[in-house]
Amino acid sequence: MFTDSELPVLDVRKLHSYQKQHLKNSAHIQANELIQRHNEMPARPAWLNLIATDQKETLEVSQWLASKGYHISEVKIEAELLEFIAANPQHLAKGTSQKTLWTPCSLRRHLTTD
Repeated sequence: MFTDSELPVLDVRKLHSYQKQHLKNSAHIQANELIQRHNEMPARPAWLNLIATDQKETLEVSQWLASKGYHISEVKIEAELLEFIAANPQHLAKGTSQKTLWTPCSLRRHLTTD
């Protein structure tokens, strides 16, 4: 679906749309929750692929992410996602996901596991 499939995928659609069907290995933060949940984003600067509901949402989210030091590699709107999943059902996931965009530093992992 994305040219660089190694980049993290951020899906900013509404929760019900995400739960109904989303791309495997995508992380979900609703567009209207990005400000409150910015701590769940990866360290900056970072490149991301983005899935949004429509062009308006894409523009708003892309501008906000750029202002925070993120770079968008590619954007797909919901219609493109649904078309891709229909043709490639092996990439379909439903429900919620525990996928995160950030990774705790190794020191934090060491301190919290001992």
